[in-house]
Amino acid sequence: MIPPFLVWAVLCFVGAVSLAYAVVSDWESLLDSDESIGQSVFSFAREHAIAADLAWIWHVLGTPKVLLPIVIVVVVALLILRHWGFATYLIATSVGGVLIAEVVKHSVERARPVYSDPLFTESGFSFPSGHSMAGIYAWVVFGIIAIYLLRGWLGVALGWALIVFGILMGPSRILLGVHWTSDVVAGWLFAMGWVLIVTSAAIWLSTRRQAKRLAVNADV
Repeated sequence: MIPPFLVWAVLCFVGAVSLAYAVVSDWESLLDSDESIGQSVFSFAREHAIAADLAWIWHVLGTPKVLLPIVIVVVVALLILRHWGFATYLIATSVGGVLIAEVVKHSVERARPVYSDPLFTESGFSFPSGHSMAGIYAWVVFGIIAIYLLRGWLGVALGWALIVFGILMGPSRILLGVHWTSDVVAGWLFAMGWVLIVTSAAIWLSTRRQAKRLAVNADV
């Protein structure tokens, strides 16, 4: 039987690859939609400074120079507390997420939005949004780990706060005018697909380990 998470992972990747094909093929409907939504959202951020300031927080916390040390600290803390499985889980989602982002970016080579009055400029290719992916493969995963490891309402509250924070990293990129909407959606799909694959593998390994343990106890 195929694990449900694996089915959802395949669907995520199919959706992401479909968007990549649409971008490479210059699908007019998608490009027009990106242009319309992007201009409207960016104009909103231009007119409301607080929106741009909040988006900047997500920008900083999704930047590799900031996020990488955070991931390392969390991994080290998990290892010290002997949560080997969760440490491996975070390493797998983060490393795989970065690799997927870079491979797709250099395969699609999509240009970033260009506005006459940019809030700031970002280098590199646009598709998919690396920050949107990091929001899923790092911050959402932080949340999942918090829910599992911290007891009671604290774990639930902190975990869901991290999950929501990670998801909202996507829209912040459109507010800042450095990504198209389809970049963000594809970033979510690629990252979620990868996290679901890692989760399926983790569940399979855990189930197999538990089955072996039960078999050994039965023999004893």
